[in-house]
Amino acid sequence: MRRWRRPRSWSLPRRSRSSPRSPRTALAAVLLVWGLGGLWGSVCQAATVAAASAPRLRAGEPEPPVVLVIMPPSSWHDIRTADMPNLHAFLATAAVGLLPASSDLDAARHAVVQEYSEGAVALLDLTGERSLSDADLALRDASEALLAGPAFVLATSPVPTAGSASEHAGLGWLAARRAADDRGPGILTSSSTRWPGLVTVADIAPTILDWRDGRDVGGDVASGRVIEVIPAPDAVSRLDALDRMLTDRYRLRFTVGKWYLAYGGLLFALALALGLCWPRGLRRLGAGGLGCALAPVGFLLAPAVGLDRPALHLLVAAGVAAAVALGAARVSGASKALALAMLLGAGLIVVDVLLGSPMMRRSTMGFGVMLGSRFYGIGNEYAGFLGAMTVVGLGALLQAVPRAKWVGGIIGAAVVLVIGTPWWGANLGGAFAAAAGLAALWVLRARKGVGRSAVVVVLVLAASAAIPVGLDLLSPAAERTHIGASAAGLLSGDLGTLGDTVLRKAAMNWGLLVSYRLGFMAGGLLFAAVMWRLLRRGGPARRELEARPSLGAGIFGAVVLAGVAMVVNDSGVVAAAAALGVAMSATIFLASRSAEVRA
Repeated sequence: MRRWRRPRSWSLPRRSRSSPRSPRTALAAVLLVWGLGGLWGSVCQAATVAAASAPRLRAGEPEPPVVLVIMPPSSWHDIRTADMPNLHAFLATAAVGLLPASSDLDAARHAVVQEYSEGAVALLDLTGERSLSDADLALRDASEALLAGPAFVLATSPVPTAGSASEHAGLGWLAARRAADDRGPGILTSSSTRWPGLVTVADIAPTILDWRDGRDVGGDVASGRVIEVIPAPDAVSRLDALDRMLTDRYRLRFTVGKWYLAYGGLLFALALALGLCWPRGLRRLGAGGLGCALAPVGFLLAPAVGLDRPALHLLVAAGVAAAVALGAARVSGASKALALAMLLGAGLIVVDVLLGSPMMRRSTMGFGVMLGSRFYGIGNEYAGFLGAMTVVGLGALLQAVPRAKWVGGIIGAAVVLVIGTPWWGANLGGAFAAAAGLAALWVLRARKGVGRSAVVVVLVLAASAAIPVGLDLLSPAAERTHIGASAAGLLSGDLGTLGDTVLRKAAMNWGLLVSYRLGFMAGGLLFAAVMWRLLRRGGPARRELEARPSLGAGIFGAVVLAGVAMVVNDSGVVAAAAALGVAMSATIFLASRSAEVRA
């Protein structure tokens, strides 16, 4: 098992405890932006802090060693295209990185101020300037003081709030430079993202603590990690390319999502209509049902072709899914066909995760990097698809080859570990949900009695949670994921981190349900109607499942997986929808095979 290898980098410089204070007066202003723009109270508070810092500088008092400069609200694209020669000159010699569009700089400001209440960190607030050009002129006036002394300068800005939750969102930015530092430009990175060029606002406070005092990260800043710098003479151009790729993928995601939901909704509506009016017509939907389940695999592989136009990207993804679905649909035997399609799709996703998720990072159905919801491992969308494909595929495999139960057990355990292991999937909720689905498959297939089944279920679920957590705790604190950080806090008696995690998951799920309530209601009703029509007594899929109990157990296991994912994942409604889509697609495929036999 290969651990994620940290890139060769030099850490941000720490101040030597034995070095004497420099008599030079430079303003020590590390500015931390708060407020995703728009909150007048935050702006007024920022102005108050800046006004308090200015008299100290004019009075000639020793400047603080850390200066946080906050520019007006702007994305990376904004500052790169604006007429800001002074900031551009600063960026050309600094270490730079991108921030998620939803970054809350106010939270980071509070974390820094709480640690440095005596003015060791200065804030230089330029958000009150009327334009980026005015802020650039103000930066020029302060540049001599900023760069003359030993100050460590961090520059950033709040992301414009107007587009932070829409397809027009842009990535924020962070630049770090130590005055008179000759190391040259570089790219910022941290173990919070494991992605060169990307950092989070939660990393700012731990970085200042590490540089100033060499203190371990703790307390309210435990969610962040110390930022490191990868030397790169072309850092700015590389960030330009990364910004274009991520923003293009994010905006294309809206188009892809609409077309995928439209196709799935049409397929399910046709299945309901044909099941009610013309059951024989269901035989036309077999490959279409498999294609709906395999479309995420098509979107996973589509970036490798390099066609970024929305129409071409959709065409490539649909072509990949259709090719696999049509090939599997031609296999004789519904169980063999489903086993081939589902396990092949799951295998492709697993291979990508084992390789470090290079395709998932570029997939239009992958990470929510723009919003900071996932930077590495496997996101909840693909965790739902992968878990459900595995459970349905194993049910089909055990139906076609009953003696393959040990092979099925090994495959199931491997998938759970890949999803949950911190250096691979790093998705504890997804691993737990997948284990629940596999446990349901085993219980329904084995029928060993309530007592023995309960023991097996408890052991499987406990192992799916304990193993990833234990492996994460074996890592150094600075390299642990959010899973290990929460577990370490719990073991030390700090329930705050765990409580915050639970509240965050519940708030995100509730927010998704409220924001898309009409879509979820319509989808839920359609799912219930189709499943009732196809699985009712005498229904086309019911007859097939009665003859294939293991396959029926796999489909039921996917539904159980969806229910568990809804509760344990932060965006569980997305993982649940993905798993239910796979279960529905498999059911439609079985109904089509029943219609073929009767025809």
